[in-house]
Amino acid sequence: MKDLRFHNTLPVNFRKGNRAGFTLIELMIAIVILAILGAVAGPAMLRWLDQQSLQNAVFQVGGDLYQAKSLAIRENNACDINFDSANDQYSRTLGATTTALGNYRGGVTFTNDPAGAQAFSNSITFTGRGLSNPAGQVFITNADNLNIYRIQTSGSGAISTSVWNNSTNQWVRY
Repeated sequence: MKDLRFHNTLPVNFRKGNRAGFTLIELMIAIVILAILGAVAGPAMLRWLDQQSLQNAVFQVGGDLYQAKSLAIRENNACDINFDSANDQYSRTLGATTTALGNYRGGVTFTNDPAGAQAFSNSITFTGRGLSNPAGQVFITNADNLNIYRIQTSGSGAISTSVWNNSTNQWVRY
């Protein structure tokens, strides 16, 4: 009779032909592939994040202008938005808030009109009736300076956003 005490005492995972898991070589190949993908996609992802940050800043400034207009109407009092292009920040008189563009990634800053036709407004005032007196505009870009946005108010208090088209050298409604 055969002694079977030591026969097949290895765990199932270690039996020949039935191995689970990855070898060290397979893991190293996977890591190298991920590193190559990261090197290729990384810069594009950073540019995309910077562009998203610029758009968020544009939406923030536009939203704050709408809020200033609403506050002026609600309080029946003038509300000023004062832009400090030297420090890349702006403040609102009603509610006393200050917002710094430096909080956004990608070097978001105030800039000048690329066409040179319109002046940067240091202050935009909404009257108690929601009118903008005087009408004004601000220009925002980021460090790569590829996209420049204009947020402007008309005398009637309308607020609009445009983006500069480098190929046609015109403002296009955003």
